[in-house]
Amino acid sequence: MKAETSARDYASGFLAAAVEHWSQHLTALADRLEKDGLLRRLSDQAQEFAGRNAALTSLLPTDFGKLEADLLQVLLSHGDLNKLREVVAELNAILQRTAAGAQTVTVTSAQPLAESDRQALQEKLSAQFGAGLEFHYTEDPALLGGMIVRVGDKLIDTSVASRLSRMREQLAAAVR
Repeated sequence: MKAETSARDYASGFLAAAVEHWSQHLTALADRLEKDGLLRRLSDQAQEFAGRNAALTSLLPTDFGKLEADLLQVLLSHGDLNKLREVVAELNAILQRTAAGAQTVTVTSAQPLAESDRQALQEKLSAQFGAGLEFHYTEDPALLGGMIVRVGDKLIDTSVASRLSRMREQLAAAVR
């Protein structure tokens, strides 16, 4: 058991160090882009991407990795470089939730759930997955009924649309 706890502690330390590193670099980059007025020029989709990318790349610190640079290129290509501060804030929020042991639960239902149904679902999932769950609710009428619940990497799909799809696949397989 001690080895598992130790591995988790090491993993948390690596994650915290990486997020802190990225957060510092991305914040400094956002400051520089705003201060020098470069954000408006780099966000101008009318300008050629290669030129905007070269300008952005020249601003990156030497110890910034290829993966991080590639992710910034995605922001640049989608015209979302102005969301850099929001990305940093979300990175920090993810780190805080991870450190606190919180897991995100996304519940998608065909219609809005009544408060009593939400409460019952939260109690059931907390009993199954433990305390510290953070619930987010969305609606998707295409589900027709039921719901899809995602807890971390676990998926629970009780939607009518999925049931109909499985039935359609079974019927098609039987006809072949």
